[in-house]
Amino acid sequence: MLLHLAHSDHPMTSEEMVRFLDTKPVLVRRVLTGLRERGYISSNRGYGGWS
Repeated sequence: MLLHLAHSDHPMTSEEMVRFLDTKPVLVRRVLTGLRERGYISSNRGYGGWS
């Protein structure tokens, strides 16, 4: 997930990540939340996505 975010030129939604990784949405959201809590990524409310 971090590689996809690092190489993206825009904030990515969790739905975009699910398509790239071909996995379950709940898994993607849990991992992204954990990365945000540790300060590796940030999230924007609404359609903003993760960066």
